[in-house]
Amino acid sequence: MASQYRTHLFTVFICADRARLLRRDRAGVTVTRSFQYSSSDTPYLQEFFWRLSHADDATRGWDTSVMDPSPDEEAKARQSLKLDDSEMLFKFALYDDCDPDADPTYLIAGPPFETHAFPTGRATRCFVAYHLTEGRNVFMKDTWRIVTPGLVAEGRVYERLRDSEIPHVAEFIVAGDIPGQTHRTFSRPQQRLHQHYRLVLGTIGRPLTSFRSSWEMLNAIKDGMIAHQQAFQKLLILHQDISVGNVLIMEDSNGTTSRILIDWDLCQMLDKCSSDARPKERIGTWQFISAKLLLDPTGPHTVADDLESFLHVLTWVAILFTPNSMSPEDLTAIIQLCYEDIWGAPDTTLGGRAKQLALATESGSVRLFCLESPILNHLLSTFYPAFGALYGSDLYAMTLEMDPLAAQKMLDRLQDHKWMLTMITNALQDRNAWPAEDASRLNSTFSSGCEPYNRKRKPESELEYCRTPQKYT
Repeated sequence: MASQYRTHLFTVFICADRARLLRRDRAGVTVTRSFQYSSSDTPYLQEFFWRLSHADDATRGWDTSVMDPSPDEEAKARQSLKLDDSEMLFKFALYDDCDPDADPTYLIAGPPFETHAFPTGRATRCFVAYHLTEGRNVFMKDTWRIVTPGLVAEGRVYERLRDSEIPHVAEFIVAGDIPGQTHRTFSRPQQRLHQHYRLVLGTIGRPLTSFRSSWEMLNAIKDGMIAHQQAFQKLLILHQDISVGNVLIMEDSNGTTSRILIDWDLCQMLDKCSSDARPKERIGTWQFISAKLLLDPTGPHTVADDLESFLHVLTWVAILFTPNSMSPEDLTAIIQLCYEDIWGAPDTTLGGRAKQLALATESGSVRLFCLESPILNHLLSTFYPAFGALYGSDLYAMTLEMDPLAAQKMLDRLQDHKWMLTMITNALQDRNAWPAEDASRLNSTFSSGCEPYNRKRKPESELEYCRTPQKYT
């Protein structure tokens, strides 16, 4: 199911003279009781194969919303997508949730540039696709979205962002559920319902880690933070998945760059649901989730958590992709301890101890990074003590004892974007103070097995792990 366009898959498990029939889909596996397949009293295996051989494609598990393009459509798509004849092309049908009676929109795409590795869960695939009607390349996300009162379909979020003119978000084109393709776990109704869903955006960007200068990288983080700020202040939308993969850099034909914040599929519309309806599970991308939520997955997700995630994105990119004098061994240790640390019982995973310690020990942690950029070093040395207040740093404890009002202000500024954005904006004002050419370069790590990756940590019932995409959204 990870390599083909299928909605479900049938398998047969045989052990000696007994068998089980299995149906696998995005919600899990349905398994029959064991039966003796050679007995005339239990002819289930024969009946199963007879039914399967007479079933239509949809019943067999083929995704009938994916088809072969016509020769003319294929030729146009290959030229636009710059794909040679060796690449397989598929035609995808998309449905508009806002106009259920409208005819489907059709896109043609080759292999996804990001895919999934597990049969269950959201199984997200991302494509650069050719829009047959508009005659241009677009981004398409194919996923099995989680249906729950606490989450809104991503297309509806993009519509609200567009209608409110929120800056630094992708151009929304169309999105909708694929009719008749819903999966649920019947034996565990509390498990998430999955609905097949496609989203099309008119914006195609490159990863944050492809920055051409550290100045461009910090600008991208700043613009992502502005999008986050405007969405929260105007619409009460909290993103909840700030990560290195969700900030993109765009460049138009004139060479003008802009930056966007993407992946709003797990955001919370705080004005649309009560606190009781919001998911009680940890949401986000593991490396960039706040230390508080890693240590307590049932805690409330706040603006301060997302702002801390922006700090972790900045730190992660800075130590891995900008010049520093750390040894490969030290760099590997920091990545593993601060961003990969994980422990706990099978049903509850925890982390964040090293993150908490790094923030609580303030600027001493930043000195370990040995960054060559004085501006990045100054920013991190400012931000770490600030967020350390959330974790009882010595500076916060001392301030609380001497001036409780000042200590409260230290906490209050982390519940609003203004202070952090002001610091970043001031750092970017003098372009000449930044290196002219310090393009992204992955620093050496001690072991090839420690290659940095962007592990998605969605709701606990939806564990997903994937490496950092080369392109995203």
